[in-house]
Amino acid sequence: MRDRVLKQLRGDRALVELLLAARLVGLDTLQVACELTLECGVVMAAVVMNELRRLTAPERPERMSLPE
Repeated sequence: MRDRVLKQLRGDRALVELLLAARLVGLDTLQVACELTLECGVVMAAVVMNELRRLTAPERPERMSLPE
């Protein structure tokens, strides 16, 4: 993952972003996000960040029924 990101335009900055995100979410979560990105075949830091957001997003509350 690292090698593929570094070959891209501004890959060094993207890699630093990913490492900074890992400080917040943990290395295990970053690893899962990287694995999901590799599975989809589009290896870009932006895709990894998107996967990180999906993995760490709080659950959406159930719909509330409001009286009319």
